[in-house]
Amino acid sequence: MKSSGFPKSYRDLCRAFDTLPGIGEQGAQRLVEWLIYHGDVQAFSSNMTALQALERCPLCNRLAEAAAKGCSNCVALGEDENDSVRSKTVMILESEQDVARVQESGYQGRMYVLHGVLSPARGVGPDQLKVPSLLAMLEGLGESNLMMPLADSVEGRATAEYIQRKSGLQGKILTMKDLLAELQGAQG
Repeated sequence: MKSSGFPKSYRDLCRAFDTLPGIGEQGAQRLVEWLIYHGDVQAFSSNMTALQALERCPLCNRLAEAAAKGCSNCVALGEDENDSVRSKTVMILESEQDVARVQESGYQGRMYVLHGVLSPARGVGPDQLKVPSLLAMLEGLGESNLMMPLADSVEGRATAEYIQRKSGLQGKILTMKDLLAELQGAQG
């Protein structure tokens, strides 16, 4: 963005929005101008500050507030260790949006969120996805049943196969659509 007399704070915010996927320079400018002229800048600023309080759950890698001992789902599962099928099945998901879809279908078991898939071309490796933490969690559970509805893509399948190979566990690799149909069938 050329300076063109815009204030530094305006240019900085435009640059920040421009780094978000799918926004671009012109979209960033439109967002900033909307916030200035039509939005509640104070509320937006407060919400952005609140993002800093989010942590990743050390057990499932989900976003949570004050997750030092685990998110509410992991704490509940820890208290329900007697339900061996539920506590030994681990749903490995790609995103927080996938978590919402799976929970809406009625699934209440153990999950782990990768926040992406392996993509060497984009510089996304096992460490960026916290795969070592996943493997440690799986080792702690012992024999587990893995369900991996990851992206129906080369990267998604490679991620699932990598996790199977590294964990030594067999898993069910399926699409999200197939998983949701399976979960709906289990309820009906």
